[in-house]
Amino acid sequence: MSGEAALPRDFEPMNWPTERLLEVLAPLNATAEAHRRHLGEVVDALRARDISWAAIGEKLGVSRQTAWERFG
Repeated sequence: MSGEAALPRDFEPMNWPTERLLEVLAPLNATAEAHRRHLGEVVDALRARDISWAAIGEKLGVSRQTAWERFG
């Protein structure tokens, strides 16, 4: 994300003008997609090490079944 689109710690989008919200939309999406990809790669690495879906789910705060459905 560029410095122009960086979000403050006290992010309150309802107080922002529409133009500003539209400006941050694409950078936020790119960041979210990158994190989602990295998360999937970490889960793949853990599964390659025979770490159980239960252990992965526990760390993610979800059930074994939810972890498997999301990443399996």
